Amino acid sequence: MNFPIEIIKEVHKVAKHYARDNFIIGYRLMEQELHASEVGYTINDTLELVKKISTMNIDYIHSTTFKFGEEIMDAINGKTVFIVVPHVVTAQDAVEGLNYGDMISIGSAALIEPDIAKKIKEGRTQDIATEISSTDMAKGLKFPENLAEWMMGPFGSNYNIKGVNYFKDIEY
Repeated sequence: MNFPIEIIKEVHKVAKHYARDNFIIGYRLMEQELHASEVGYTINDTLELVKKISTMNIDYIHSTTFKFGEEIMDAINGKTVFIVVPHVVTAQDAVEGLNYGDMISIGSAALIEPDIAKKIKEGRTQDIATEISSTDMAKGLKFPENLAEWMMGPFGSNYNIKGVNYFKDIEY
């Protein structure tokens, strides 16, 4: 637990010396990581870390999922902003995600629907694309070839973006 704390301290020192006063410092974490019965860390370890780092004058803590969002929000206890990743695809997902954090990350949804925030703001939630529905749509999204290949591979499957296979028909 000392390692991330020392990193935050050092980032503060460097930012104080080289950055403007409004430089944003945050911490992204994975809630738990278990590789074997005794390798990694549990959510309880993470909650202890969150309690400590939330008092270290950081602007936000950003989690990788919302599985333990309520527990992390309780550990932060209003000391900093909590950004949660609720795997948004629809406007309703975004609203529900706010039950688990102060802000939500909408990266996957924005890959499919670049105007998702605008459409939610304008009340046009019925116009939000929630999956890639054709090769033409995939072409229009202009994913770089490497990103498209990654999304179609085993790691990209974790993002649950429907329709990524339409990228296979695109010539780059």
